[in-house]
Amino acid sequence: MSVISNQADSVLKIVFSKGFDDNNKEILKTTTMAKLKNTSSHEKFYNMAKDLQLLQKHEIKKVIRHEEYELLEEIE
Repeated sequence: MSVISNQADSVLKIVFSKGFDDNNKEILKTTTMAKLKNTSSHEKFYNMAKDLQLLQKHEIKKVIRHEEYELLEEIE
């Protein structure tokens, strides 16, 4: 059996620091943006996250890009 993959959309996750709780543990909030063009460069994804930070009062801790693939069995 042979499997082929088709690249689907990309997902951008931005992790923000919202401060610290009573136990001095950092509070993290994740925002997810799905169905983004997979042809966009890593730089464009990062710059978009930095632009979104301007609308937030919280600091960005991480910018994560996930690539989605559809896996199909190749028909011979």
